[in-house]
Amino acid sequence: KIDSNILNSLLSNIETKIYNLLDNHSLEYDYDRILLLCYQYNYEIGYRYLLDKSNSTYLLLRLYYESNDNKGIFKILKKEGIIDNSLIIQILTYFVKKSINDSVISDNDID
Repeated sequence: KIDSNILNSLLSNIETKIYNLLDNHSLEYDYDRILLLCYQYNYEIGYRYLLDKSNSTYLLLRLYYESNDNKGIFKILKKEGIIDNSLIIQILTYFVKKSINDSVISDNDID
């Protein structure tokens, strides 16, 4: 039986090596295929990196919404600035809906 700490360490080491390969600008690879593989094998760091690298702002934003990653959402807003009004409206709508849902959940906890 393998110790979970050893397994996590090996996995982290492999993920770091994969990320370094993705970040290597001298390598050429089929971007779409690598993106699909990252998604298929739940390699979220690589998936996010590739979406960011290809300026897939709305896909990356959706990923941040789904994982409740507020820091990621604000990172996109900071990167994109206030140039894209539809992006700002989408982000504000997300936070308003989230706030309403959170208040409904907390009201239900009181009962």
